[in-house]
Amino acid sequence: MHDPQDAVRQRDFRDHALAGIRDIEDLADLGNSMKICPYYASRQSMKPTEIVTLPYPLLLQQSARESLGIDLTGHVVIIDESHNIIDAISALHSTTLSLNQIVLAKQQLDIYLGKFTSRLSGRNKMFIKQILALLRRLETYLTSQKGKTGEVTAAELLSDTSSGGLDQVNFYKVEKYLRTSGLPRKADGYTKYTENKENPTDKVSKQASTPVLMILQSFLMALTNPRREGRIFFNPADDGTMQFRYLLLDVSVVFADIVSSARAVILAGGTMSPLQSYIDALLPQIPSDKLRIHSFPHIVPKTNLCVSTLSRGPRGHELTFDFTKRDDKNTIEELGRAILGLASVVRQGGIVVFVPSYSYLDKLFAAWQSTILPKLSAKRKV
Repeated sequence: MHDPQDAVRQRDFRDHALAGIRDIEDLADLGNSMKICPYYASRQSMKPTEIVTLPYPLLLQQSARESLGIDLTGHVVIIDESHNIIDAISALHSTTLSLNQIVLAKQQLDIYLGKFTSRLSGRNKMFIKQILALLRRLETYLTSQKGKTGEVTAAELLSDTSSGGLDQVNFYKVEKYLRTSGLPRKADGYTKYTENKENPTDKVSKQASTPVLMILQSFLMALTNPRREGRIFFNPADDGTMQFRYLLLDVSVVFADIVSSARAVILAGGTMSPLQSYIDALLPQIPSDKLRIHSFPHIVPKTNLCVSTLSRGPRGHELTFDFTKRDDKNTIEELGRAILGLASVVRQGGIVVFVPSYSYLDKLFAAWQSTILPKLSAKRKV
């Protein structure tokens, strides 16, 4: 039954959440203190908000926006660090489906259908049987291409009539059914339940991050895309089994949904030159008179900048940091001596050193522990 106190707590959460600027940790703490789910409560609080911040995946996928109730119509969309936007769209809308995942999806649906067939409506049974027919077709195709690499069209995959009449299936409706029915989580959850019941001591190995039917749903979205947007390839996976890979080639089609809905889209970034490549990839259909380009000079004047490249250290050792030489003990020590020399020369201000990763930083500190760091710490606070 509906608890009337839930509505009261929802309103209280909304009022507290909107009283100030809060990040995701603040909202989580607020929900816990008010004994209400911060995820669902924050979704209810979005309508009156003026500014909503989102990570790329929730903005760039239409299904994610719809599930969160985010409507871009008439709003201003600001995308920061926009030099990543093309790769982000391509990665989000490309997908891989392996033969092992296809077999697992078939097993899950067979188990689910066998258990709940008497409770399922005719409509649900019809969709599940269509999905099973699709899985059989995908399995047959990958098995027949074992060890090969090539390209296949959606028409070639879906027009086969020997796998249950796939030519009569509306895959737009099948994808929507997978997205809205909750079947992927239901089938995955029941399969895990039965496996844990049969093997109660073997629960850890049964965990999976994403229900396999959700992966199938992503692949179905790819199959229903126009051919000019992407390509479907098949090739051996790392474990030797076969897999399908859908690669999105035209990101402008995805981005067009955002541009056509929003009042304005602002792409902001510090490393977007040459800009024409972004316009060609993201906005090929937008007339030039609809674009506004603003480029600003660096905040540091050129007279205060000096760029130099050090090819060798103080003792003449070559400073090469490719993967074959970055772990060389002599190279690491020479780098430390170079930084130590700079610390002696730079009299005012500080020194910032950037390295490729935290793991490499730890490696440098470990190597310098008894040689470079004591001398450096005597000159500067490290």
